[in-house]
Amino acid sequence: LTVLDVGQGEALLLRTAKHNLLVDAGPRFFSGEEAGSRIVAPYLWSLGINRLDGLILTHDDLDHSGGVAALLAGHRPDWFLASLAGVPRASLGEAGQAILAARPDARPCIAGQTWTWDGVVFHVLHPPAHHYAQPGYSDNERGCVLRVDAAGHSALLTADIERLSEMNLRERRQPLAADVLVAPHHGSLTSSSPEFLQAVAAKTIVIPVGHRNRYGHPHPEVLARYRALGVPVWRTDRDGAVTLRLGRKGVEIESTRVLDKRYWRE
Repeated sequence: LTVLDVGQGEALLLRTAKHNLLVDAGPRFFSGEEAGSRIVAPYLWSLGINRLDGLILTHDDLDHSGGVAALLAGHRPDWFLASLAGVPRASLGEAGQAILAARPDARPCIAGQTWTWDGVVFHVLHPPAHHYAQPGYSDNERGCVLRVDAAGHSALLTADIERLSEMNLRERRQPLAADVLVAPHHGSLTSSSPEFLQAVAAKTIVIPVGHRNRYGHPHPEVLARYRALGVPVWRTDRDGAVTLRLGRKGVEIESTRVLDKRYWRE
């Protein structure tokens, strides 16, 4: 699992022995450039990945979806799950409608979807199907939550869910306990409730976040909650891309800052 450094946004690559899954595609920048063609695609090519087995777009916020058009066109995923496929087209903005026009075979993320690649098991835990039509659930709260189990270890990918969805996951008794937690909503104050963190009981937390971002993510109070757990906290603005290998030896972690230091971060 690699949590890419795409600035203030999110893009995650999951690799098994023979399969590659991308979760989110990074942001569109104020300059008009986007992370899909500028960051994510070059990274995939560097690994020899010219085509994706699957792509999940957790929700339609531009910090997650800004680069998706380039990746749908350039890396032609075999299948495409997207929460925006579960809502009426008329409710989508121009960008969301364009994404679905490019991939009319897109299916919504629905809790209960599961598949296995090379012994690695993937479970979609959220949202339940009825949340797409239920008032009170924002795009963030309908974001796709994915659990990955490999060699006796696990990772929980939580997109931008907030307290309402965290509570819903607990009430539905979803399997939340995981070795690795990719922090909900970039460590915002609207997420990472104490009850949710207790249920996950992660041994490592990774925060996808942009350097000096305008939202103030991660929030100091949330950081304090993470530190109180006594576990390592990695963040892409400080550590660069973070790669976690789940295997029989446990969870091995490395970051690009350690491998390729930058003088301005010293």
